[in-house]
Amino acid sequence: MSAALKDLELAIELGHQLFRRLAQIQEGLNAGRTPERYAMSVDEIIDFDRAGLEALRADLPAHSAQLKEWTIYEGSAPAVEAGLHYLRRKLAVLEAARAVAGGTNRSSVVAPLPPLHPRIAAAGSSLYRDGHYSSAVFEASKALIAFVRERSGKSNLDGANLMRTAFSAKNPVLAFNQMADQTDRDEQEGMMHLFEGAVMAIRNPRGHSFLDDSADRATEYLMLLSLLANLTEEATKSCGPSTSPDKVDTSN
Repeated sequence: MSAALKDLELAIELGHQLFRRLAQIQEGLNAGRTPERYAMSVDEIIDFDRAGLEALRADLPAHSAQLKEWTIYEGSAPAVEAGLHYLRRKLAVLEAARAVAGGTNRSSVVAPLPPLHPRIAAAGSSLYRDGHYSSAVFEASKALIAFVRERSGKSNLDGANLMRTAFSAKNPVLAFNQMADQTDRDEQEGMMHLFEGAVMAIRNPRGHSFLDDSADRATEYLMLLSLLANLTEEATKSCGPSTSPDKVDTSN
């Protein structure tokens, strides 16, 4: 292993350590606990930035593109959620540099994406083309959630609760059929679970840890998210009784 590649590996490991710590803190906050240590110190952010910057500079001009992208994301992010996003993007830059150092530039060999829903394409296509596959899937999943929130009007809900309320099999805000019989209700419930699964199995894992999706798997996830976005756009506002804005339907 070359000295430059070794420096990259060390910087990536440091970033992963910080990411895991912040993810544990975020999980504690989500569970209503107050962690003893709320966020990373400024010195730890600076140490990670310095390690990544020096690793990229050690192999110029090979890492010129990654060095330019690194400077775009400079600056500390003390809040937990912002810190996770910050580290995810920084690590994606270092992972791309490692791919170059290892002789494989992922962004140059990956097949182009198929046509995607505009909301999904806007959120994930650029990241995908740059080889940041996990980040592309994560941002696209957040775009789907934002689109469902916008179409349903449930701006006070998020994640699985949003999907269970917006696509409820009993009182849907957004319906995929006429809800005329049991077959219609079964279809509605099945769709609700698909959307709920997109949150729990696609967005959440990438929000709490740094996953390394392959190009092929990222393509499959983006296509699924695009399908769900298209279904969201095609769904109609239900004419039946709607749930209260402050009440989440958890019966399904």
